Amino acid sequence: MHVHLFAYGRAIVVCMLNVQHKEPITDRPVMYQKKGKSCMGPDQLGAAHFHTASKPLKEIDIRLPENLVKGAVKLDPHLRKYLGSEYPAESNANVNWAYNEVLTDLITRLSIELKLPQSERNTYALKFEDRDNDGVFLTKENRGLVPQGFILILTASPERYAKNFLSRLHNPSMHDLRTTLTELIALCGDISFATEFMRVGGYVYIFEVFEKGLCADSVSCQSRFLQALLLLMDHPGLMYWSQVPDEFISKVAENITGRAKQEDNTLLVSSLNIVDLILNSKKEEKMNLVFQEVPFESLIRHLEKSDERVILNVLTLMNSLYNKAKDHVKNDIIEHLHVTPFRCAIEKSVLRKGKQLDVGIEQQLVTVQRIQLNKLSQKAMRIPTEAEIERVFQLKIFNGDNNKSMHANIVSEERRAEFLSFTEAVIQTPPGSLALETIVSFVTYHSDSIAKISMENSMRSDKNLWSFLLVSVHLVQMLIDILHVVSEPEEGDRLMVLLFKSDRPFLDLFAVLVKLFHRTWREMHASEEDTKKVLAVVRKQIDVCLLEKPDTIEKLEELLAAHSYPHMKNIWEKERSAKEAEELQSDAVKELREYLRPSIVELILKNRKNVLKNGYKFGKLVKSKSIQKVDIADIQRVVAGGEGDFPMSSTKGKKNSNVRGITLEVGDKPDLYHLITFDEQTINAWCDGINALIGINKLSIQAQRQVDRFLNIELKMRLLELDHIPNSIEIPPLPENFDWIPKNIANGESSITKV
Repeated sequence: MHVHLFAYGRAIVVCMLNVQHKEPITDRPVMYQKKGKSCMGPDQLGAAHFHTASKPLKEIDIRLPENLVKGAVKLDPHLRKYLGSEYPAESNANVNWAYNEVLTDLITRLSIELKLPQSERNTYALKFEDRDNDGVFLTKENRGLVPQGFILILTASPERYAKNFLSRLHNPSMHDLRTTLTELIALCGDISFATEFMRVGGYVYIFEVFEKGLCADSVSCQSRFLQALLLLMDHPGLMYWSQVPDEFISKVAENITGRAKQEDNTLLVSSLNIVDLILNSKKEEKMNLVFQEVPFESLIRHLEKSDERVILNVLTLMNSLYNKAKDHVKNDIIEHLHVTPFRCAIEKSVLRKGKQLDVGIEQQLVTVQRIQLNKLSQKAMRIPTEAEIERVFQLKIFNGDNNKSMHANIVSEERRAEFLSFTEAVIQTPPGSLALETIVSFVTYHSDSIAKISMENSMRSDKNLWSFLLVSVHLVQMLIDILHVVSEPEEGDRLMVLLFKSDRPFLDLFAVLVKLFHRTWREMHASEEDTKKVLAVVRKQIDVCLLEKPDTIEKLEELLAAHSYPHMKNIWEKERSAKEAEELQSDAVKELREYLRPSIVELILKNRKNVLKNGYKFGKLVKSKSIQKVDIADIQRVVAGGEGDFPMSSTKGKKNSNVRGITLEVGDKPDLYHLITFDEQTINAWCDGINALIGINKLSIQAQRQVDRFLNIELKMRLLELDHIPNSIEIPPLPENFDWIPKNIANGESSITKV
């Protein structure tokens, strides 16, 4: 018996049928059929004709075939605008469309059904109604996007659209032109329209608009034309940026360089985008024209704008200009990246305080940062000549009377040895010539720092001075490693904001490291043999401070001032403790701890028994009897004073509530012996010792703490030489056979000597 519900008017009618299912019930919509008639509910049979079926009903699948979609088509109400004839304002049709039916045949069938004129072929087309499909025309390539229950729009063909738009562009009023361009932009993303628009000369007309200055007085129209062009050129195979006329490139470049009559951010963004695409078209003539029309320095002023679209496209074009430039032009570009206008524009506009940096802008800044670092890399990989090394070594400031490496009374052998060490250090690549250049620049711009260091060294009584030249080479190498000057890190470069807030970032960072090394040298009371240790501490200090991402050199100096050598020792102590705690919690160490615990407990109990051997003089309660001798075997239990019930003694009418000691329960009917002492350590030791003697496995809290402390000491000693403790050791599988074992050993005929 099955119950079926049918809607009948505003009521729900229940139909009960006897159905014998010979096939499994599925989720497919079915109707039941008997002798050519179907039981479809009261709409067909009437409310009074329900009856019990005498024979099983057959299931019928009423789903549409998989190659057939069903939907509706609406007539475009604006059809007359493109075809110039009178058409019905609104008309609809229901459609069944098989996937194997030719699209043109479907369009013809629909136009006839909707009673549209059949003047010529390729007059009509279908468009998607859903804006998720961007309103594109339906083609054989995208017909797979048509779903069941679709709604399509019958409209004019892409060819008619293209001709209509071109005609409207040729004869517009300014208001109508803006409307036309807005509609044009909405269609330019469609490949069918773009193909026809190019065929009728639409691309060429857009170029002419700029070449002839047809919209020179309307910035908004120029902007819309360029937006449409960007969409049209984005279609592959129609036209390439290398085919764009030179005059058009020159006119667009005027929007960037400031030669145009007016400026607009939207127009500027489109112009920057187009110039960048032309620059990357790989046609040398076009690239040379871009370099001629758009000088690199003309882009810097646009970085001061607040529009992030402008900033992103300016930085993108800057990086493209550098990548496409020849070597001598690249050097000029790098010079512009270090001038004050560029740095100020980046600092005050792009990286202004409180502004969330756009991801795209950040990536372009990272590329600019890498360009600057690559210039340093070239210097770091160049081996200096002997003359260059000698010139730096003989600088007057390094040959004064105040620094160890500058003492006039240093014997020539020491000077020669220092020169050889200095030469050996700078001919390594890196740091190469970059070390010499940095030292010379430091002498030029930070001579006061050298004078201060020399003065402090002259006042030291221990004469433990450091060689400025040798240490400087190591600091340059350290800075090369920190900034990844020579090679990019595997995870990619990260933006270092402080590099964009200094005219000479590498030199200023080097000056910070020199001051830091000198301060740390004093704090460590280092000698010449400790130079490497001090360098290691300095590297740790700078690494820790850079993790906090300081945005200026001054902020970095503040962080370094807080991370003195004593502070770093505290950090290392905490790190060491945390590492030890982590190691002691690993599964392998926990297993070792449980393995060692019995031996440590045995050691503690042995100590407690030795305490018993030494004896102790306990006090007794006044009313208790004297104890002569107690057999260990008779002791049933020992209780610490805080756990047992000590009888209170009265002295001059006052109760002693602070009595401490231990209580022995002796015999089957235990006698209680109270041993009085106020020494907590003695109480714990005697309780543990007696419990060990009578076989009770119980430790005092003090003994448990000692066990844990000794265990930790033992574990730390065993882990001293291990850098990484595995959580588990994988046990290899047993061999398939044991034929490799000598027979005498397998048969047990020989013994293995233990060493």
